[in-house]
Amino acid sequence: MRLRVLQTQIVIEPGELATQQVDAIVSPANTYLWMGGKVALALKSAAGEVVEEEATGKGPAAIGDAIVTRAGELEARSVIHAVVTGQDLKTDPDAIRKAVTSSLSAAEEGRAKSVAFPLIGVDPGMLDPPSCARAVIGAIVDHLIAGSTLTEVRIVTEDERNRKALIQAAGSRFTA
Repeated sequence: MRLRVLQTQIVIEPGELATQQVDAIVSPANTYLWMGGKVALALKSAAGEVVEEEATGKGPAAIGDAIVTRAGELEARSVIHAVVTGQDLKTDPDAIRKAVTSSLSAAEEGRAKSVAFPLIGVDPGMLDPPSCARAVIGAIVDHLIAGSTLTEVRIVTEDERNRKALIQAAGSRFTA
């Protein structure tokens, strides 16, 4: 699915986050920035230990923060660690919206033109995919409407249920 908000294209597609050829990749994170969730572990495996070492050296961080590190062996220039959980690994839509907004701002501050996200809040976070999707899509659209230098925001997932939740959330947002 492809949508346009002003000059920015939003793309929702199946795929592996670690292989995206974008300027910045967003990884869901906890306040101590340990890369232990499914998405974070896949990124760490592809990027190398340097990403987690740099991230944990910048922690702890508050829920809603976005911490930028180098991308190691990834195609991207940077990894943005979107802090959505504490050590209890639980989140809520407000925390997701704050972390997504902070991540988009951090991408722009780093002069990124393209950024790729997973569906933040499912893992870690333990929130249902539709709630996560509404929070992620809402934060992205609101940020872009407020003005952005990004040209592309991708939301990539290997999970079909998550992708369907994102498409439904985007459809609801653009037909409301």
